[in-house]
Amino acid sequence: MKRKVIVFGATGEIGGRIAHLAVQAGHEVTGVCRTPRDTGINMEGVHFIYGDKYNDSFMESLASKEFDAVIDTIPNDRVIDRCQKYFPNAKNVFFCSSTGTYVPLQYFPADENHPWQKDTGVNFYH
Repeated sequence: MKRKVIVFGATGEIGGRIAHLAVQAGHEVTGVCRTPRDTGINMEGVHFIYGDKYNDSFMESLASKEFDAVIDTIPNDRVIDRCQKYFPNAKNVFFCSSTGTYVPLQYFPADENHPWQKDTGVNFYH
């Protein structure tokens, strides 16, 4: 079954892989990120939208698109409330994250400034 999927954090390590696999599975995928950047992952087939999930106007513009599945790779308490507010008809909402990608953490919460895209000898780059 083809689904309309939105992935928040789609240019990160986990989000990029999830978006790529969702496209491979035949889903229509929208990737959300704050800024364009190269993930090193094949992102062909992912429709990118740039914005901040904490911006109400941006989220309202997404809410009209009626996604079947919402995936957030940088979850926190605020995100749960926002998903309920802006995607009330989503059949599935997933939170998929791992600080293990960013070992050792330079600060918390971890973000895209951590050295996950290069082999540091202590992260899970491979």
